[in-house]
Amino acid sequence: MQKKILELFKIDKEIRRIAAHKIGHLHGTFFCYVDKAKEPLYVLQKLNTFVFKDIKALMGNIEIVLECMKEKASNLYKIPELIYTKKGNSYIEDEEGAYWRIYKYVPNSYTKIICKKPREAFQAGKVAGVFQQFLDELEPDKLIETIPNFHNSNLRFLALEESVNRAEKSLLKIAEAQIQFANKNKDLVSHIVDLLNIGVIPKRIIHSDLKFNNVLFDKNSDLGVSLIDLDTYMPNTILYDFGDFARSTCMTQSEDEQNLGAIDFDMAFFEALTEGYVGGLKNSLTKAEIENLYLAPRIIALTLGVRFLTDFLEGDVYFKIDRPRHNLDRAKNQFKLAEKIEEQEANIKNIIEKYV
Repeated sequence: MQKKILELFKIDKEIRRIAAHKIGHLHGTFFCYVDKAKEPLYVLQKLNTFVFKDIKALMGNIEIVLECMKEKASNLYKIPELIYTKKGNSYIEDEEGAYWRIYKYVPNSYTKIICKKPREAFQAGKVAGVFQQFLDELEPDKLIETIPNFHNSNLRFLALEESVNRAEKSLLKIAEAQIQFANKNKDLVSHIVDLLNIGVIPKRIIHSDLKFNNVLFDKNSDLGVSLIDLDTYMPNTILYDFGDFARSTCMTQSEDEQNLGAIDFDMAFFEALTEGYVGGLKNSLTKAEIENLYLAPRIIALTLGVRFLTDFLEGDVYFKIDRPRHNLDRAKNQFKLAEKIEEQEANIKNIIEKYV
């Protein structure tokens, strides 16, 4: 099947080997190799139509974003490149109604799953800030919201309240402390949405799923050179990108860590990431954005904790689990991280003020 799909695209070399790639991808992903090359030449993807209902809108967004990036990027950065079909389209629909696309593999690059050094955090922050700056002049209404309310934390909280009302009493008793913690932080969780709704902070075109492992590093220089997973580029506030980026880069343990005493927020990583990110943006942040940046990592951790808690009460229907109470443990993990971020609030503010 994959070879038949490849024949429909403008590929100038014969593909000899196709291998499924299963690490952390939303779509069905296949690496396409020429002969015995160590690196693939292309990345073939079968698109997830359960998450993305409108493939035309999804690919249209990506085309606009990539074109804007290519116009502004220097040779220091590698912009992901779509391979078009022989009919000039960015994707195809097969006989069974499945949708496919192809990216050119970014050569000599790799991702890091966990940040281990402040230098890595700086490089990741810099490339993310630069790529955001590439899109600064792109009007938010040029892109379609392909996943409506993707970051609407008010709706996340509404979902929690609904799950509490219908959950089994045994689950409510087990999760009582976490439900109380979530309720205590309800006003904070809605803070960014409220600012957007009253127009205090602007909408921009943002990545919307900006995490440390979405940064590509060069194998030789170890510099940050690109961003991947572009499917969620949509109009929203930059606070969400900064918050999730800081959360995922600076948390000292994974979301699955059960030892709450081991969870912390690494301030050396945060300072390095902030220096790189804010520097890459080149003074394009508004006063209101700057004033609220410090809250963003904590709000994202709280929101993710609410999502995990909701899924636990619903019977673990969304997030994949490996053990009983896995999603409850994840909620505890993110709530503990939110507490650790709150403890560092004064230092976080000082670091942001230092680099803006």
